[in-house]
Amino acid sequence: MPNAPSSSPPHPLGSLGLVSALALQVLATPAVLAERVREPLGGGVYRPGAGPGVRPAPVARPVVRPVAAPLYRPAARPVVYTGRPTAWSARWSNGGYWGYRSWRTGWYAWTPSSWGWWNTNAVAWGVAGLATAATITALINNASRNQTPVIVVPQTSYQLNYGSIQAVGTAGVTFVFSSNVNGPYYSSNADCNAGLLNGGTPLTLQDAQLLNTACQVAYGAAGA
Repeated sequence: MPNAPSSSPPHPLGSLGLVSALALQVLATPAVLAERVREPLGGGVYRPGAGPGVRPAPVARPVVRPVAAPLYRPAARPVVYTGRPTAWSARWSNGGYWGYRSWRTGWYAWTPSSWGWWNTNAVAWGVAGLATAATITALINNASRNQTPVIVVPQTSYQLNYGSIQAVGTAGVTFVFSSNVNGPYYSSNADCNAGLLNGGTPLTLQDAQLLNTACQVAYGAAGA
């Protein structure tokens, strides 16, 4: 025998109660929509109003502050020097180079706290310091006795043409060097106060030694 058609159970409130419930639901719909449009999506952004006259509450935008530039900047490549490196001068004999400098000198003295980038890099390089002023002075005096304008930068293969060193402003220096005995010469610059080589932080211990040596020759006191 076929099943009898099912019928929905009567609403507990009767026909009148069902109509009233539907009316209440319709009346409540704008409030529900208003509540929904204020529901956050993330980052404080709200859905646009879904019904007439419904507007989301104003949201305060976070203040965006500029990010400070990183401390460690790569050093730019030195420029190939196309001129002739400075030759030895008879005025440099018997330690005369130190008095030959025509700018303010004697103030430069490297210490571990001289440059903000040193401590972190020194740990990575496994070193405690750079060449001392006495070491660099001895190299200059020995080169002068041998009538050569070039010294080997301590703990590197760099050949610094110390005769090419010139002061720039009160703490800058320009100089010419070669990465090895047979390599081409390069023109470089340094900021001895900020500890920058070609406008950037030295990337290797060799570059740091070159920077320190050039600054000592330019602004250091002989034998200090």
